[in-house]
Amino acid sequence: MNIRAKLIGGFTAAGLIIFSVDIYMTTKIETTTIESMEFHGQSLQQVQSISSETFEAIQESLAYLISGDSTEKDEFQAWFNNFQTRAALFQQTAFTKHSDEVLEKNLFTKLISQQKKLAQQAEVLFTQKEMSQPLNQQLFTQYEMTIDELASTFKTLTEIEQNELKYAENRTSDLLKQSKISLYILTTLALFLLGLLAYFISTRITSPLKKMAQAITAYGKGDETPWPVYLLKDEVSELGNAFGNMIKNLNIAHKQKEKLIQELQSTLAQVKQLQGIIPICAYCKKIRDDQGSWSQLEVYINQHSEADFSHGICPECKDSHFQNKS
Repeated sequence: MNIRAKLIGGFTAAGLIIFSVDIYMTTKIETTTIESMEFHGQSLQQVQSISSETFEAIQESLAYLISGDSTEKDEFQAWFNNFQTRAALFQQTAFTKHSDEVLEKNLFTKLISQQKKLAQQAEVLFTQKEMSQPLNQQLFTQYEMTIDELASTFKTLTEIEQNELKYAENRTSDLLKQSKISLYILTTLALFLLGLLAYFISTRITSPLKKMAQAITAYGKGDETPWPVYLLKDEVSELGNAFGNMIKNLNIAHKQKEKLIQELQSTLAQVKQLQGIIPICAYCKKIRDDQGSWSQLEVYINQHSEADFSHGICPECKDSHFQNKS
């Protein structure tokens, strides 16, 4: 795997970790908060609404017992008929998705029983009122006791829902704190991973490049220490090995050049050249050397060059010197 792929893979992995944890925590908080707040908020609202309607109906029943206004009786009966619908709606909201609400179920069952008992007692009192009979004080006392029991049940149920709503809010706050802690941990982890990447870059890129620079500088000063071989299959190793091959070839070329120079110098040392003005006799053609001695022409040339002489007779000299003898 090359360095680019490693770096991209490392940063991508760090980014995916951060993104995944952030999505997980956000989704968890949102889901928990929405479900908990909706459930307990709706339950509390319905309990308070049913309680308010119930005590308004009770006031209408008491007002009817005093005034005899049939409108007040009708409103009480309408509450009784509507109570079953409201109770069913509350049960659907509170207990369908949360079947573990045992205490609330028991209280609501008790509430329905008290409501029916209240309606029965009110019906008897209404009948006595319509027949212009004196109200049965014992029955009226029982009616008041049922009202108190109903109020106590509503109060307990309301307090439970309020506590659960408060617990849901506290739970949401705790989740937010946990989310912050998780994000801090995640940030630390990300910084640690980035530190590892920085260390990797330092050891796998910067350090080899620094060593290459030092080796090149040493080579420029004449140090012929063998170039290190890089075994990793990445761009830096390829660059280092390419430099190594280049320096190896330069060393070979330099040695070949030095050898050629030595051969040329050796050859030039063996070459003798005649230069400058040569003093020669106009008659005998002898040549004077630097010490003032006179030498034959062929002797002087032989001493000052690589030339050798072979003696012979030209046609003119032959005719001149040997004609009479023949």
